[in-house]
Amino acid sequence: MCIYNGKVYYIKVNNRGLKQNLAIHDYETRHRSDFQTQFCRTDIFKKSVIDLGTKLYNKLPNYLKKLREFKTF
Repeated sequence: MCIYNGKVYYIKVNNRGLKQNLAIHDYETRHRSDFQTQFCRTDIFKKSVIDLGTKLYNKLPNYLKKLREFKTF
């Protein structure tokens, strides 16, 4: 497993503390199911599982984001 796959999988499994864009507004936008990214200044946070995993997860196609079973994800 690639190191990036592990970060994306972590976000898929542990996304309870992350806010989605649909929590901010009710508009039907293309990126409403994406998670919000936090502003960060340090390289340590930029390479963290939360920040990098969230950015990579947001780049996935919607059909992968909607998968319920983690084995198929």
